[in-house]
Amino acid sequence: MVREYEKYFRTPSTLPYRRIEMPSTFKQRVIEELNRLARYYPNGAFSIVYLKVTRSDGSNVPDYLHNSILNAIERSVRASDVIGHNDKLYFLLLPYTDREGARKVSKKLKNNIESLDDLVVTTGFEEIRLKR
Repeated sequence: MVREYEKYFRTPSTLPYRRIEMPSTFKQRVIEELNRLARYYPNGAFSIVYLKVTRSDGSNVPDYLHNSILNAIERSVRASDVIGHNDKLYFLLLPYTDREGARKVSKKLKNNIESLDDLVVTTGFEEIRLKR
């Protein structure tokens, strides 16, 4: 599962947010979360939500909007959720969240971010369920 996201973890983010993880540490965090779930919650699940943000004309989002986007994301998620960022892609690790919960979060995020400016958000999510 983790390999599908590897191409997004190559460019480090330098944004000074308290919960924003560098892409390489976000990847490591996914692996740690999988190991923790397998050990303590063998039938547990978590989800990864990803957001691709562009302007409505297809151009890249200006740098000055990234802080607003990150603030909108932080207002939409729980304290236990982890945010990763790489260029115009944003990743969220949602522990103890199934497919339906990820769908609700991605819809809420899409609405919050698109209300900021002339932005278009493409969302996707994947549930990872562990079974023994």
